[in-house]
Amino acid sequence: MGMAEKIKIGLDECRMLALGAQVLIGFQFQGVFQPRFADLPASSKLAQIAGLLLLLASFCVLIVPSTQHILAEDLRGTRRMESILTRCLDLSLLPLAAALSLDIGIALRTSVDDYWAIVFAAAVFIAALALWFAWALAARSRKGIEERMMAAQRKSEETPLSKQIDQMLTEARTVLPGAQALLGF
Repeated sequence: MGMAEKIKIGLDECRMLALGAQVLIGFQFQGVFQPRFADLPASSKLAQIAGLLLLLASFCVLIVPSTQHILAEDLRGTRRMESILTRCLDLSLLPLAAALSLDIGIALRTSVDDYWAIVFAAAVFIAALALWFAWALAARSRKGIEERMMAAQRKSEETPLSKQIDQMLTEARTVLPGAQALLGF
């Protein structure tokens, strides 16, 4: 698989995660308008705001690769773009895990003791980190140093114009449903 194809797949992954983040942001905004939101303690309301900010941060990190690819890389598949994609995908998962654990803690706080809500939310956060990061690191360590060194020595490939046009159209097709999902909430 060539570098251009890997970058296309990575950008598609970013787009799908960005759409998912937009839906979660919509749900987070909608939570404020629920009838029982006013009955929540102030700490839960602050956790709701913190969760929204974390989801927004995750979304912002997810849109970086697309803009980088268009503006700085001129829609070319470069080693630098591959590195940016990997870093942004990894970095976006951390605030997402924190936001999900905060939301679970808020939801559980209405039905169980505060202590157990915090414990369960922390367990969800740790489980998410373990599944998303520890599992990937374990798989990466099995791949071997030689394969990573060979990947680092790959040269950037020139992306054909037809692929550049296809990637630009995909960007346009992704922006509209995301905006509709966000505004729909």
